[in-house]
Amino acid sequence: MKNDEILLLYEFRTGDNFETENIIYTLKDLYIGKNCRLKEVYSKGTLYVDENSEVRAIASDSDMFLGKNVFIKRWIDSMKSIFVSAKCNLGVVASAGENIVLSQGVKFERLFAKRIMTYNIAKEKEKDSYIIGTIKSDEDIEIKGNIEIVGNLISEGKIKLHDNVAVKGNVFSQVDIELNNGIRIGIENKIKSVVANGKVILGEDVIVYGFISSKEGETK
Repeated sequence: MKNDEILLLYEFRTGDNFETENIIYTLKDLYIGKNCRLKEVYSKGTLYVDENSEVRAIASDSDMFLGKNVFIKRWIDSMKSIFVSAKCNLGVVASAGENIVLSQGVKFERLFAKRIMTYNIAKEKEKDSYIIGTIKSDEDIEIKGNIEIVGNLISEGKIKLHDNVAVKGNVFSQVDIELNNGIRIGIENKIKSVVANGKVILGEDVIVYGFISSKEGETK
């Protein structure tokens, strides 16, 4: 077959170390083995990518599961949820109709889903105090404690949030954003944004309802 020809399959399972320049299209589930090198992949069923594989672009009408150290060169999209194992690289943009669930050491640039979640999600605690209104600063912002901010958080410097802080609005930084343990951004079923001109770092037990954009993002 020539390069860029479409392989139309009802169901497909590659072996390990499989390589092709053809576009793969499956009508049911698709399983990609270890150490594979693929160009563009689309599945109408559930899609599994085993560890150390590399795909240029990948999409599914169902759930997607990425093994450890999978590298997406450009984009990944699921109409349901994407479950991401440790040390994956999600390329330029990852989007899902429901959830994106991230393990440790995952790299990304832009993420979009109803819920973007990191590992070890815990039940949200009732807040001890509330701040009503948007917070703006020309300098760095660092907030700790079991606090809810009912508004946006905007800084010309870095933003660091710790210890169960919740922000019901958008979070914008001209530099970096770091969201540590227990952070919640946005409201379920309402799209909110976390946007940094530099890095976005996500710790464990973080939920963002909507959109994350950065030049360089990673879960720690």
